[in-house]
Amino acid sequence: MSYTNSRTVILSTIIVVISITSATAQTKGLSESPCDSKRDATERLLCFDEVAKRSGDCESILDKEKRLECYDMQSLDNRLIEARPDGQNLSVVQERYVEQPYLEESDNPWLIIPLRQTYILPYSYLFSSVNPNSYEDDIEDGIKDYEAKYQISLALPLWSNMFGSESELLFGYTQISVHQLYSFDISAPTRDINYEPELIWRTNVDKSVDDFSFDTFQISLNHQSNGQCKSLSRSWNRIIASLTFSMDSWVIQLRPWYRILEDEDTDKNPDIEDYMGNGELWSWYKYNNQTFGLMLRNNLRSENNRSTVQLDWSFPIHAKLKGYLQYFNGYGETLVDYKYRNERLGIGLMLVNIF
Repeated sequence: MSYTNSRTVILSTIIVVISITSATAQTKGLSESPCDSKRDATERLLCFDEVAKRSGDCESILDKEKRLECYDMQSLDNRLIEARPDGQNLSVVQERYVEQPYLEESDNPWLIIPLRQTYILPYSYLFSSVNPNSYEDDIEDGIKDYEAKYQISLALPLWSNMFGSESELLFGYTQISVHQLYSFDISAPTRDINYEPELIWRTNVDKSVDDFSFDTFQISLNHQSNGQCKSLSRSWNRIIASLTFSMDSWVIQLRPWYRILEDEDTDKNPDIEDYMGNGELWSWYKYNNQTFGLMLRNNLRSENNRSTVQLDWSFPIHAKLKGYLQYFNGYGETLVDYKYRNERLGIGLMLVNIF
């Protein structure tokens, strides 16, 4: 396989993502409370208290921290409602947690929205070392145990309010890459890029028992491949369901999947389910402006049991920018590593979060 100099690829991707994020932040028509610009918590709380004298919604909460959280969420909800284009649904989870409003242009019905997280880890260290079967032998001496990793993920609504219901059809695309950015002697190659387009049907459920809510259900036809050839080629097709639940500041998402079988002659990774299993569980907890995430996978087998965990922490470092710390330990971080246990710790920026 011939590696391209992928510095251009990753830089172009970053520019596109930052451009989208910047355009979103500058969306016209968003009304902001005069309190939003006050970064100091005490000043913002006093400002909200003054405004609340005319509304009476949050001022009755005695606990200062909870009262401030009430104001922040109320302000966010108001901005989301005003930012939403006519006829376009937000999923319940997006409506409650999304921090980047829809990119609104009155003459453009095709709006790109977040699907999963979009982030960049300029530096990540592999405690497990790099999978020796993930690159060609002639560049072995130049491979480093530290590299960059990034993910972009977006969706394009194709059909909102299908047949007058609260369901919609979307086209989704996610791309994840691990990049030997610091291996200058071998032209800093991209070690693996995974391309993941999918067709998604999603509906709001919005059924609650006390504070626990079943928010959304979706099902997607998903393809994932790495575009490589010969021994490094990997791909699979799945039908993936997604059930999202929430309670207060918690969100839980179950993602079981069924792999669509391929011919034995063309299947490049017939044992991928032995390592990746048949689903995963995601959970997020939001505390003030920080978000803590957990992902778990397990093949649920008594023999050769294999598990995977990912821990996330995003935190504010600027008014419109968040730092991001990610720890991964397990299989299938990318397709070329699906049967190799990676242990990675990376630090970077969360560009677009979904909650």
